[in-house]
Amino acid sequence: METLAGGKLLLDFPAEAVARLRIANPERRNALDHEILGAIAQALPRLDDGIATRCVLITGTPPLFSAGYDIAEFTEEAFEDEAEALVAHPFQAAMEAIVAHPWPTVAAINGHCLGGGLELAITCDLRICAAGAELGMPPAKLGLIYGHTGLPDDTVHVKLKGTAGQSFGARPVAGNGIARRQHHPIGIEF
Repeated sequence: METLAGGKLLLDFPAEAVARLRIANPERRNALDHEILGAIAQALPRLDDGIATRCVLITGTPPLFSAGYDIAEFTEEAFEDEAEALVAHPFQAAMEAIVAHPWPTVAAINGHCLGGGLELAITCDLRICAAGAELGMPPAKLGLIYGHTGLPDDTVHVKLKGTAGQSFGARPVAGNGIARRQHHPIGIEF
């Protein structure tokens, strides 16, 4: 196992031709900071090594995928400038590395996946949710807009009337037309 971003991102190979990047920032609920995002942006091009690695899983240290951007250290006075700096370079660089990767990228969503964490998951080619995983975009409650970094053109957006800022889990949500499908484990722990 290789540690990146000061130990906040782990790289291992759980199966033949499969690389796994695990967000390991549990003290911050796996929040994405400059170091983690920079490490993702640097690791993905290294994993383009011919057929030796044909799939990259991105997951979080259980019980979370990611709580989104790490904004805990921002001061109220500097929030706007610091938030813009966080998403302008490191986040965009990480998203671009995911989109540019020539092999499938899979978000293995093993728990709460919120805000910037959800944007990261949406950018991956595929998303697999564990039972009990919850997805949400809490900043929508504050009127903040996500996708400013540019989600891939072929990303499918689903809007459910009256759901801005709400979270959805793996269980059905009454009245919103979201259905749960059972799936069989694929043999790779996330």
